[in-house]
Amino acid sequence: SNENFKAIAQQRFNQAANCTSSVPWLRKLVEFDSLGYLEDQDPYTPVLIERLEFELNKMGTTNDRKFENRVNEILSGLADQTDSKRFERAHVDLGRLLGYNADNTDEDGGPDPWWIVGDFCLTAEDYTETDGKKPISLYKVRQANDHPTWISKKVPGISENTEFVRVIISPSNSVESAAVTIARDVAYWNQESFVKWAHESIAVIRRLR
Repeated sequence: SNENFKAIAQQRFNQAANCTSSVPWLRKLVEFDSLGYLEDQDPYTPVLIERLEFELNKMGTTNDRKFENRVNEILSGLADQTDSKRFERAHVDLGRLLGYNADNTDEDGGPDPWWIVGDFCLTAEDYTETDGKKPISLYKVRQANDHPTWISKKVPGISENTEFVRVIISPSNSVESAAVTIARDVAYWNQESFVKWAHESIAVIRRLR
């Protein structure tokens, strides 16, 4: 039963923690699990952790140069409001660094970057090549609404159980009046707020590394 497996796992963790003093996080993991937190974690967290570990190992851990060059390019790209392709490349790479299966397409009607883990898919319409004074257009909202259909047809591994979250990322904070009625299922992420979140996320990854 699951309870038997849990008891065996707890015993093995305790034995491992008692055998070494050089891995202090292992004891913390035992204590964390004893409080029941690990049972309630998001089911996709282990997948993201494994992919994050892969990304960090790929860059190497003996010096900081590759890591810092990569994150600097991501952060500067996400802050760019003059080159949409640069923003999209940074958007994709941030997703990959965070452990998502992230990609992009140049096809008409396709999403800008998408991030996938398990049966969760975040699809984005990036409208960043603007000073933010123009409202988000009806066309952009329609594109965002159509992303799940495009991804379901074009991206391998998408199932009928996939949960899609559509988001428009832009410095513009208004939408054309004609788009209001069809924008109800589309989330909005202000570009400045997105960049701030990216800085915070990368700071966490830097500490983990």
